[in-house]
Amino acid sequence: MTEKNENREIETAEAATPGASPATSRRKFLKGAGATAMAAVAGVASLAIASDAVAIESGAIEPTDAQAAAFAALPFDGPITMLNMLKFKPDGGLAKYMQYGAAAGPLVAKVGGKTIFMGQAKSLLIGNDEWDMVFIVEYPEKANLPQLLMMPEYQAVAHLRHEALENSVLLAMQQMPSGLG
Repeated sequence: MTEKNENREIETAEAATPGASPATSRRKFLKGAGATAMAAVAGVASLAIASDAVAIESGAIEPTDAQAAAFAALPFDGPITMLNMLKFKPDGGLAKYMQYGAAAGPLVAKVGGKTIFMGQAKSLLIGNDEWDMVFIVEYPEKANLPQLLMMPEYQAVAHLRHEALENSVLLAMQQMPSGLG
C-alpha cells in the first residue's frame, strides 16, 4: 500500500470515528488555533500517516497536542534555540538521519536557522535515557520553526526523520542572562 493510499485510509477511518485518534484531534486543533504554527509543530499534515503507530513503536517522534499547544502559546516571538536529542533505530537509523539532515539542512538555513552545535553522545553521567546525537539549532524567531515545517520541500523529506529515529527530545529554549559566574 502506498503512503498516499494509507493516508487516505487513515483519514477516512478518522472521519468515520470523530475524535477517535490523536491525529484527528491534532487536525481539528490546527484548524481552530494558530494554524500555521500548530500545523508545523503538531506534525505536518503530510506526515499524519499513523502518527499513533509511530509513537507506540518508536518513542517520542511527534509532539503531543499539549506540547504543540504549549509551544504555540510561548509568550515571546523572538529568537528561539532548539535542543535536539536523538536515539537512532538500529541498523541504518544514523545513515537515514544523515540523509534527512542533508536535505533538511539547507531548508533550515532558508528560514534563518543555523546549527550551532552537533555532537555524538559519548557517556551518560546523569539520567536514564541514552542518546546517540545531540544538536542545537538557533532560529531568529519562534515562527521560523513552523515556517520550516510547513515548506513543501521539508514535508517531502520529513519521512526520513521518522524512518531514522527510535526516540527524540526537542526542547524549545529562550536565551537568558547567565548567573552562573
